[in-house]
Amino acid sequence: EIGVRLVGSEMCIRDSAQTLLSWLYNENARVDILAGENRYETAVEVAKEYADQNKAFSGGTGKIVMVNGNSLVDGLSASPLAAQANAPMLLVEKDRIPKATADYIKTLAGNAEVGNLSGIEIDIVGGTSVVSKSLERELEGYGFDVERFGGDNREETSLEVAEAVFSNNKSSKGNAYVVGAQGEADAMSIAPVAAGAETPIIVAKNGGLSEDAIDELKGFNVTVIGGENAVSAADFKALKAKANSIIRVAGENRQATNAAIINKYYTISNTSNVIVAKDGQNNKNELIDALAAANMASEKKAPIVLATNKLSTSQINALELKGKNAEALYQVGNGVARDVVKEIAQRLGCLLYTSDAADD
Repeated sequence: EIGVRLVGSEMCIRDSAQTLLSWLYNENARVDILAGENRYETAVEVAKEYADQNKAFSGGTGKIVMVNGNSLVDGLSASPLAAQANAPMLLVEKDRIPKATADYIKTLAGNAEVGNLSGIEIDIVGGTSVVSKSLERELEGYGFDVERFGGDNREETSLEVAEAVFSNNKSSKGNAYVVGAQGEADAMSIAPVAAGAETPIIVAKNGGLSEDAIDELKGFNVTVIGGENAVSAADFKALKAKANSIIRVAGENRQATNAAIINKYYTISNTSNVIVAKDGQNNKNELIDALAAANMASEKKAPIVLATNKLSTSQINALELKGKNAEALYQVGNGVARDVVKEIAQRLGCLLYTSDAADD
């Protein structure tokens, strides 16, 4: 069931009649909260919603992408890698697999022969400083096939992931997104787009892009995500000298960049759902919920709206322009203000969600 009431002018109510019918009578129409008591449980809830993983692992084969839930930066580039294999993205600690993650892995592996888990590949994204060698050995000890994509810093990790993405999908080679070292929110905004196109996200190291990274992007069509505070004018110029083409998609802050991405990459016809997650303004690690949701967002044709306490005018305008045909709204993770959820629901056809669940 879904609790709604119409608000606004008669014109608004009349124009939203078709949307209301769609939301009320489409069996998938809803405002859902995908959240657990912590980020690890939330990632599992998202994975369950993302795809029929039990079916995908029915033959005892499949893939899981694993990142550190407390070290966001090393996981920024993981979405396209997971998208290629329709793989859930699960979270661990540096030296420990949390219970929620372990339980879900057991569920996925349930149809494999006991002691024969080599058909299930676990891809660790991040170096040994964020996901330890001992945890890797623990997974191998259970019988999983484990592969690591990680370097000494976020840039090296993202380049390793990019190489794997290119080797698995030759058609994706030639395109890349670039975000700054402190551009975690920008990366979360573009992650569903990158996942859908299986296009890598290159993350600059602290101090800017290295010469090696710039050389790796020679001849590419590069899209820089974020303003000059995120990716400097100097780095943009250096990329431009090497790239086949280059553009920048940016706003004056993370919410404006989020809106710019929605406006550029989404249309009324291809926006079937909307996802909202915390924007990381209070703590950048809160963006981990958006990372966990990236592949679900790609599969459900949903932009990720980053907002914790309020929406910006640019975000509201983007939603009104692009989200008119959305059939469902998902809140990923607790901590998003109820007023934000209500505002988004209202803008998606003048509907106002009234369930007490949004209080969480």
